[in-house]
Amino acid sequence: MIKDRQKKTDDLQHLKNALRDAPYCCKKIIYLNQEIERMEYELTGMAKHSIPMTKEQENSPLPMPRYHGSGKSLVERIAEIDAVKDELNYYQKRLRECSVIEWLEPKQQELIFKVFFLKMNQWDLANEYHFSRSALLRKVNNILKSAVSR
Repeated sequence: MIKDRQKKTDDLQHLKNALRDAPYCCKKIIYLNQEIERMEYELTGMAKHSIPMTKEQENSPLPMPRYHGSGKSLVERIAEIDAVKDELNYYQKRLRECSVIEWLEPKQQELIFKVFFLKMNQWDLANEYHFSRSALLRKVNNILKSAVSR
C-alpha cells in the first residue's frame, strides 16, 4: 500500500517535470530538425564552404581558393547526423511522456496547457476560473493525479 502510494507520487512528479520541460523540448526538436536538414544539405555537396577573405585577397588579381571542404570525411559527417538524430529521438521520447493528458477532458486539458505550456500567471488564471490560487493548484494536482492513475 505504501509502495503503491509512493509510486503514484513519483509518477505524478515525473509527469509534472515532463510537462514543465515540454516547451523546451518542442523548441529543441525544431532546432534539431533544422540542424539535420542543414547537415544533410551539406552532405549532398551542393553547399560550398568558403573561407572569409580579407579585402586584399578580394582585390588581388591572383586566383584565390574559393571552395574548401569541411575537413571531415563522409563517414564523420554521417556519424554527426546520426548523433543529432539520436538527440532528436531523446527529446521526442521526453515529449511523448506528456501524452497522458490526451485522455483528459477538453476543459482539463485547457487548464493544464495554460499552467504548464503557456505559463500563464497563476493569480490571473485563478481569477479566470473563479478559484483561489491554492485551490487552482489543488485542482491541477487532482487532474494530474487522475491522469496518472489511468
